[in-house]
Amino acid sequence: LDEGKQIFIRECMVCHGDAGRGHGPYRRLLQPGPPDFGDGSYGDYTDSDYFWRISEGVPWTATTGGPLPRTS
Repeated sequence: LDEGKQIFIRECMVCHGDAGRGHGPYRRLLQPGPPDFGDGSYGDYTDSDYFWRISEGVPWTATTGGPLPRTS
């Protein structure tokens, strides 16, 4: 879990914000903006769905996907 947290901080927080609510410092630069993961509107996805979205990316968004660097 800690490794996932470190990846989120390094790779995702600038857009999604520290609470995952879409309020990161880069949000105004993105179109479409990052979703709010905390309000329940993002969807009913499984862990596998999230893994795929993170590793493969989401078309037409800033989530480009690809191999995420491991933390040490």
